[in-house]
Amino acid sequence: MSQENEQISSNFQPVSHLVILSLVTFGFYNIYWFYRTWESIKSYTNADFRPGWRTFGLFIPFYNLFRIDGMFRHDIELLRTTVDGAKLIKKPFLYGLSFVLFTGFLKLPAPFELLYFLSVWPLAGAQSHLNSYWEKGQSELPKRTKLYWGEIALIIIGGGFFLMALIGSFIPE
Repeated sequence: MSQENEQISSNFQPVSHLVILSLVTFGFYNIYWFYRTWESIKSYTNADFRPGWRTFGLFIPFYNLFRIDGMFRHDIELLRTTVDGAKLIKKPFLYGLSFVLFTGFLKLPAPFELLYFLSVWPLAGAQSHLNSYWEKGQSELPKRTKLYWGEIALIIIGGGFFLMALIGSFIPE
């Protein structure tokens, strides 16, 4: 709330932006999404945690389940206490578990590795819930509906890599 006056736009992010950025960066944007979400929650609620360390925790097997569940459960509870009428995410552990399982699909042989792209589904659901908080808690700030230049660059670069991977899959060995 202390930084709320300094913001020029709400923490709202269209779910479609998350999905597109996640897909074209092959899931690398998901890491940044977690960091940015924890940073937003921390600055809005004046919570006492370190978003960088929490993001680092995503790379530790089994511990990452607790970090993801923590974001979906405890950190969003912080938002709920500051925003009247906001709902908690139902079954947050299943969101976290499904994210970790879908991410693990990357280790499967082709073509099953493509199931990895389903890892954006739990994040899209969480972003939808977060958007309801930001709409109520930051209603005086304009919603960000356009992509930032960095996100556009990610889409162009990621789209290029995606296209090269697609073309490479059709070239015989």
